[in-house]
Amino acid sequence: MLAHLHLPDIVFANMGTPLMWMTLLHLFIGNAVIALFEGLLLAACFKIRRLTAVGYELLANYASAWLGAWIFPHHFPGTADVNITNLHTWLWQGVFLAFMLTLVVESPFIWLGLRKRSHPVRSTLLGVLLVNTISYPPLAVLYLSSSSTSMLTQLEIAAPNTSDTPKDLRLYFLSPEGNQVLQTDLTGTPPVMVKSLPALPAEQGRHLYALPTTPRSFDLMLLTGSNRKQVEEWHLQTLLANFSSDAGVEPEVAHDMPSPGPSPNRGPASRMAPSAGAEDSYQVGSYANEGIRKWGSRPFHFALETPFAMWHVRHATQVSDDLVIFQLGKDQICLLRPYSGKITLLARGQSPVVAR
Repeated sequence: MLAHLHLPDIVFANMGTPLMWMTLLHLFIGNAVIALFEGLLLAACFKIRRLTAVGYELLANYASAWLGAWIFPHHFPGTADVNITNLHTWLWQGVFLAFMLTLVVESPFIWLGLRKRSHPVRSTLLGVLLVNTISYPPLAVLYLSSSSTSMLTQLEIAAPNTSDTPKDLRLYFLSPEGNQVLQTDLTGTPPVMVKSLPALPAEQGRHLYALPTTPRSFDLMLLTGSNRKQVEEWHLQTLLANFSSDAGVEPEVAHDMPSPGPSPNRGPASRMAPSAGAEDSYQVGSYANEGIRKWGSRPFHFALETPFAMWHVRHATQVSDDLVIFQLGKDQICLLRPYSGKITLLARGQSPVVAR
C-alpha cells in the first residue's frame, strides 16, 4: 500500500512528531498488517490460497510504500514549485497520484497471485482496485490525524498588500541557491541583488544575521561553513557595515554571543524595536509540527507538517505583536499576521533579515 507519505529527514533530538512516528510505523510494521488484511480479502474474493495471497500482498505493499517514500515529495515532477499558495491543490493532486501509483506498482504482484485464473488481467484489475479502495480511507484518516495543518486551514493565503505593511522596512535574504544576497520590501516588489556570492558545496550552508555594533547601528553578517562542523569552524564575514538603524537580532547575538551558530533561529524569535511593547515573544519550534506559536495572553499556534509538506519555521523576526516574518520550509519567506489570520508569501529565498 502506497499511502501519501514520504520518509522524512529525521533526527530524533527528543521524541519526534506524531507524523514521523506514523510514517515509520507504516513503513516498517503497518505494511505487514495491511498486507495480511488485503491478502485475506483477496483470497476470499478470488478463491486462492491465503498464504499465496498474503505473501504477494506483502511484496506489493512494501514495494509501493518504499517507492512512494522515495518519490514523494522530493522526486516527483513539479514538487519544486509547491509553496504555501498552491499547497492545498497539490495535496489533493498528490493523494490522487499516490493512489494511482499504488495501483501500478502493486498490480504485477497481484497478477502473480491471480495468474492461474481464467481471466487473470481482469481479475488483477478488480483485485487491486478492491483491496486499495477498502484499505486506503482508514490509512488516510490516520495520516490526517497525525498531521499539523493549522497554517493551511486556519489562515487566509493573502497577496502582498501595499496598504497593510510598514513602508520603512527592508527585507534581506539569500537566494534559494544561496549564491546571492537579495533585498526587497514587504509589498511583493521584485527583489534586487545586493551582493553575489560564490557557489557552495552541497554539504555547506550560509546564514544571514544582523549584528548590533551600537544601539542604533547594525552590520549585516554572513556565516558560512559545513553543517557537520562546530560553530567555531564557521567563517564570519561582514557583508554590509552600518546597513540599518534597527534590525531583528537573534537571541544568541542579543546575549553577547559572537554569532548565532550554524543552526537556524529556534526558540524565541528575533525582535525589532516596535515589538518591545508586545505581550509575549513568538517561539519557533525545532520540529515542523511546532511551527510558530505564542503562549500567555492571546496564544496562537500555526504549523504545517503533512505527508507531502513537512515545512519547518526558521529565522523568525517579530516586527510587532501582529506581524512576523519567517522562512517556511526550504525557501519560502512569509509574512504572518496571526491575529488577523493572514499569511503572505513575500519571496523565495533563505535566512531572511528584517531591517529599517
